[in-house]
Amino acid sequence: MNESLCPDGYLLAINVLSITLSLPMVVIFILLCVLLLIHSKTFHPFFTISFILLIFSYAICNLCVLLTAVFQLYDEESPVIFYIDKVYIWVYFYIQPCVVIGLIERLCATIFVSAYEHSRYWIIYVIGQVLGIGVVYYENVLVENGDYNDTAKNVQFGLSICICVCLVILYFVNRYLTLNSRHRSKLTVRYQLAENVKALRTFVPFIIVDNSISILFVFSMIFFEVDFNINLEVCRNLPGYKISFAIFRTINNVLGMDIAGSNVDYFTQLKAQWLT
Repeated sequence: MNESLCPDGYLLAINVLSITLSLPMVVIFILLCVLLLIHSKTFHPFFTISFILLIFSYAICNLCVLLTAVFQLYDEESPVIFYIDKVYIWVYFYIQPCVVIGLIERLCATIFVSAYEHSRYWIIYVIGQVLGIGVVYYENVLVENGDYNDTAKNVQFGLSICICVCLVILYFVNRYLTLNSRHRSKLTVRYQLAENVKALRTFVPFIIVDNSISILFVFSMIFFEVDFNINLEVCRNLPGYKISFAIFRTINNVLGMDIAGSNVDYFTQLKAQWLT
């Protein structure tokens, strides 16, 4: 192990970078959750819950990165970091199933547009969430058994492909129904389709960027052994790791800021969308 490959100065710089980039994202995501709660009646409750869970998961992940960086500034061997990593992994793994649930919900809202507005099949939604948590548990077991680099990454990549397929199907189905509803469907159906478009304009940018981040981490782990958290052992044994990690960490946070938006105008735009 060569500690000169991963000096204390580098760790300090990475931790400061993580704190600097993660703190505003935590604040922004929490504000988005509050905004969604305030306008919770704008969309179907299943969509609102899925979106809030997704945004809250982003907030928790960034908070974990922030706390890990803070603790590493004082003691990189702190036992608290272990538990923070546990929380991070569980929440991070939940994001993809949450996205899939949200996309399936929007697909149902589009296909069953005439009857979906007043439907409340809570048992089906709860079953979907339980299945999502089951996937998270399975991935976590793989991590604990040391199969993360192989099977768990394949699961993540498979979910990313599933998300892409759902997005494509949703786009074409929504486009087809919207075009065919003009001058043919009832006003309530056209209104519901318009609501679907409004919801997708808010939801899809999050999904696209998040899916890009997930795929990015899959390939970064395969080709550079770089994951979402710094691995000190690899850093001190693999030349070039610290540069790769710094690049991917910056890309991750920049894309995260693109998800959330970085100024007040974003919240104004969301309010305008939800109130029109």
